[in-house]
Amino acid sequence: MSEPVPADENLRKVRERVMQLAREIEQLSGQELPPQQFFQEFLTRVVAAIGARAGAVWLVDESGRLGLAAQVNLEQTGLGERPGAMALNERLLVEVLQTGEARTLTHGGETQLPTEHVLVLSAIHREKKCVGVVELFQRPDVPVKAQSGYMQFLEQMCGYGSRFVEGKRKSTTEAADLKSQFWGDFEQFTLRLQRSLNEQEVADAVASDSRSLLGCDRVSVVTKKGRSVQVRAVSGQSSVNARANLIAAMAKLATRVIDMGETLIYTGRIEGLAPQIEEPLAAFVQESGSRMVMLVPTFENLPMVRKQGEEADREQKKQRVKRSEGVV
Repeated sequence: MSEPVPADENLRKVRERVMQLAREIEQLSGQELPPQQFFQEFLTRVVAAIGARAGAVWLVDESGRLGLAAQVNLEQTGLGERPGAMALNERLLVEVLQTGEARTLTHGGETQLPTEHVLVLSAIHREKKCVGVVELFQRPDVPVKAQSGYMQFLEQMCGYGSRFVEGKRKSTTEAADLKSQFWGDFEQFTLRLQRSLNEQEVADAVASDSRSLLGCDRVSVVTKKGRSVQVRAVSGQSSVNARANLIAAMAKLATRVIDMGETLIYTGRIEGLAPQIEEPLAAFVQESGSRMVMLVPTFENLPMVRKQGEEADREQKKQRVKRSEGVV
């Protein structure tokens, strides 16, 4: 008789499988595929990663109505058989489209559900507009502690779905045009940042507009005021859930980077990094599944016109210890 496999070994294999599926979704989002093919392959991997019973991708068409773009085992949920279930489900989808916020819905709450399943929903964005919803049907007895993790994972995967619908994939033969286009886009980006003095609006613009400009999968903006460090914006999300494990891990890592005041680049190895960085970085990488991470601290600008005299000397002494005010 074979020996039982240790629980931690099983957990490691499950995590590796989930990360592999996430990497495949990331790769798909950068390919030139027909939307129907992309979303079917996207959904198949998302459903498999969290062990959902079924799933569906709903996209807004040209007339403004929601239509089914892809599905996995949807016929097994009873959604099409129960009277009024489709209309009830559509109302839930519209709520997510209107708010742009991911949701986990369980029985026993104020919201009536169309089936017996726990529902996990997250929006797909084009720029800042919600253009679709990914809906997962999970078994009714799924542990409460696991529900936030499912929602967090779905939010991250929907970021790749948003990347695909934004159509930012470029051919390598367009290198010359891309260089010219980059500086044009950069100029427009800086102009958009100067249109508002509201901190949240600026943070949202930085996160959403710089992702395609930088050619990366996700951009987040973190600010520090006093001792408080807050994740203000994440590209592909209309709001930030500060209690989510990924956001909490990001805030801890950003705090250390801000305190150090130096750019942090992670490309797969943590050896050689400062001891105070290793632990929060490892926690963030485990939560996000990222293979490359760059955190760049930002600093308050020095005054353009310097004062003279004793008052200037006092201010210069204060400026000798530079403190970063945020990180991107």
